[in-house]
Amino acid sequence: METNKDFLAMKMLAEQGNVQAIYGVGINYLEGVYTPKDEKLGISYVEKAENLNYLPAIEYLGLCYKNGCGTVKDDKKALKNHCCFFGF
Repeated sequence: METNKDFLAMKMLAEQGNVQAIYGVGINYLEGVYTPKDEKLGISYVEKAENLNYLPAIEYLGLCYKNGCGTVKDDKKALKNHCCFFGF
């Protein structure tokens, strides 16, 4: 992704249900890339991708829960995501 125009195109794909785009939009909001940083909105997008069983989102959220990045630290959720990611 190179521009805000690309971000808007990805956001349109996310609105159409593309799980990779949903995750990508979330990461962009979390990191403030090509859009103002909005951790709450970013986490909501990544959670949507997680609910669609997108493994990168499951892994990323596990790390967020473990470290309290963009969300409240929650060891139980972190462990759940870790187990899900590794197929336990």
